[in-house]
Amino acid sequence: MECQIPWFKNGLIRWAIDRYHVNMSEAKREGAEEYRHFNDFFTRSLKKGARPLPEDPEMIVSPADGVISQMGDIKNGRIFQAKGHDYSLVELLW
Repeated sequence: MECQIPWFKNGLIRWAIDRYHVNMSEAKREGAEEYRHFNDFFTRSLKKGARPLPEDPEMIVSPADGVISQMGDIKNGRIFQAKGHDYSLVELLW
């Protein structure tokens, strides 16, 4: 994910933008060619004010792009989280 070959990394970034409907107008750098590699794109900075936080202090928000793909009950202090791995609630919140 740190490949810097322009045709490869730009193609991969453009694919991810199209596949996951990434709103690049929120990004400080809007073009695929402006990123050194995919990981640079994956951790991109957003423009100031692009995603303002809600004022409601009781609301839970996520600072990341994405969708919920798994959910379920916490059993014995463990919850399924990502890519087939489960974590304790403490591990997720720490």
